Amino acid sequence: MEGIPAWLQAAFSKRIDTIGQYIHMNPRHQSAWGQAAEMLDKFLSTLAKEQHQAFGEWEDKIGLQEVKEKEEMYLRGFLDGFQVYACLHELMDEMAVKDRQYERPPASDSSMS
Repeated sequence: MEGIPAWLQAAFSKRIDTIGQYIHMNPRHQSAWGQAAEMLDKFLSTLAKEQHQAFGEWEDKIGLQEVKEKEEMYLRGFLDGFQVYACLHELMDEMAVKDRQYERPPASDSSMS
């Protein structure tokens, strides 16, 4: 992705891998993964060798593309969140400056005494 340092992309990629492993191993999802594996095995058993190979290649390509897109969405979401935070921080600083201006008592004119 343009404009994003390689080290930041690598850090996000590692984080996404870690989160993905955690989610995949989460007992809450085990039943669904088991059902999906059974369905896939049943489907693959109906394919000829060439079809099985073609399907495997397609599955690899589609899986890699999905991973790339999810990583990009995660990274863009983080950057969007950071931008919102920065804007809010700037706005809060401006509001604090204005509040301090209103808290100051008006300057008294000592020359009138």
